[in-house]
Parts: sequence; structure tokens; C-alpha cells
Amino acid sequence: MILTFQLRTAYWWYLLSDQACLSFCVWENITSDIQHSKGGISYLIHLPPISQPTFLIPSSVGSEGKKNSTWSPPEGRNDSLDLYIECFCRRAQAEIMEKQHRLPHNLSRAERNAIHSLRNHPDIIIKEADKGGAVVIMNRSDYQKEAARQLSNTKFYRPLPSDPTEEYTKKLHHLLRTLPILTPEQINIPLEPRPGLFYLLPKIHKPGNPGRPIILGFGTLTEGLSGYVDCLLRPYATSTPSYLRDTTDFLRKLQCIGDLPENTILATMDVEAVFTNIPHTDRIQAVRNSIPDDATAQLAAELCPFILTHNYFKFDDNIYLQISGTAMGPRMAPQYANIL
Repeated sequence: MILTFQLRTAYWWYLLSDQACLSFCVWENITSDIQHSKGGISYLIHLPPISQPTFLIPSSVGSEGKKNSTWSPPEGRNDSLDLYIECFCRRAQAEIMEKQHRLPHNLSRAERNAIHSLRNHPDIIIKEADKGGAVVIMNRSDYQKEAARQLSNTKFYRPLPSDPTEEYTKKLHHLLRTLPILTPEQINIPLEPRPGLFYLLPKIHKPGNPGRPIILGFGTLTEGLSGYVDCLLRPYATSTPSYLRDTTDFLRKLQCIGDLPENTILATMDVEAVFTNIPHTDRIQAVRNSIPDDATAQLAAELCPFILTHNYFKFDDNIYLQISGTAMGPRMAPQYANIL
């Protein structure tokens, strides 16, 4: 059994889902955001004046892999500035809190009880649909059956007897030692990495409602490395003639074609399970061929195989290793798939 419906508020979906596939989040930490704004104001005034807009371009791709700075100019440099920022933050927080208390709840007690009951029901699972933005309520047994069907395909996945995090972490540090250009700090290796989390997005637009496999990579060993490789590949993947950014980009390119002959037939093509069917060896060679800079090409060719061959994840109490293609979820996956 599968049930789909559109919810009338974002709050519904936030309350319903305890999964990690949300496409948005609810603003909760007001104090943290106000402090962030406080630092931003101070930083802008700290900057020297400029006569015209300045656009900052990274001097090298490697700089993209650095951690975001949390530095803010120190207080005490200008008493008037410090007073202004403090008054601004106090007023912002007071107005936000006042509005929160005055806003009526947009759900009735019965609706809130229903949501609580659905979230804690042991026999169902709630997911976002693969397309269309609908919310899907499935029998948990059907969801687990579909996951088992996909994970039992030995062409793509292999079950592991134990958690390989410690072993794979040693391998990653060894790889970085062979590449002096990179350091663990640059790619932000977690102190306590964990396996990825496997989940499915139901394809309610297809017969049988198969699931699209996603591997959540937050906190995984290769999360930072994948982001770094994404920065390496993006300039070259997006410059290929076949690259389409989105529907608007596609329509814009159609306008450039001009008039077509009367017998022209426009056709589309879809590749089944394209991410998991990408052969490792051929695509790594394609990566080399697509990057004109030899040093960057060599670096990408060294890093991509590690991400692809160490993509391990957890579903229920079992751990698996993906042995073919790339997963949907890692940051580098779309650009890796786009390179021809």
C-alpha cells in the first residue's frame, strides 16, 4: 500500500519526517543566526572602502576545499559601532520573539495528535516522493522489501561483515601522504566518521513504485573529499557542449537552434540507473581526458577511485559497499556523471 498527498504547510512535513531527506529545514536557532548577522555587520564595516564592485575568483581549485572561516573582527575598535550592533541585535531578537508568541498555531490539536501518531506508527514509513514534491506514506514492509531487492543485486552492492571505517580511514590518510598538495584539514576528514545512510525515494510516477536509492553522506569519511573533487570537476563538467543546467537552460538552447526542417523529429533518451551503471575505469579515463591541466587531471584521477571504491553505507543493521558506479548523494556524483 502506498499513499500520496500534498501537505498544506511546510510544518506538516517537518513534523512528519524523521528521515534525512528533507529538502528544506525550519529556522530554529534564532540566537545563533543573530550572532552570525552581528559578525557580518562588523566584518563589512571592517573592510576597506572600494570604488567599484570586486569579484573574488579563487586562485586555485585547491582553495575551494578549505573550511569556511568563522573569524569576526574584534569588538572595542569603535564604541559607536559596537553600540549600534548591540542595539540592532537586541531589537531583532525582541521583535522575532514577540511575533512568535503572537502567531497562532496553524494546526489544530487533532491535527497535531494525528501527526504525532503517524510519526510513531511502527508499520508505516513517510518519505518525500522522487518527483513532484508529494509526501508518500508506505507500508514499512513494502519499503524494506524494495530496499532488500535493490541491495541484493550483487552487480552493484556487496554486504560487509563489519564496519570498515577504521580500515578505510587509514587508507585515506595513506593516500593523502602520497599527495603533498592535500592535507586532512583541506578536505575536512571527520574526527569520528560514520557509514553513509541508505534510503529510497518512491517513484510514484512509475509502475510498481520502485525507489530511487540515495546515500546520505553527512559525517562520512569521504564527505569532504567528495566536496573537494566536486570543485575540481565542476568547471570542466559544466563546460561540455552536452551539459544542461536545468529546464530553463534547455529552452534557451532550443531557441538558438533556429528553424528546423519539417521532417525533424525531437527525441529524448533516458538511461536506467545511470549513476550505478557508470563503469569506473572508463569514466576515470574520461575525467583525465576532460581536464586539460595535467596536474589537476592527475589529482582528480587519484581521488575519484578512492571515493568510488570506499562508498560504504548502512541500512537497518547491515553495512554494504557499493561496487559499481557512483551513488546519488555525494557532492561529486553529478559532475562525475556529467563528464563524457
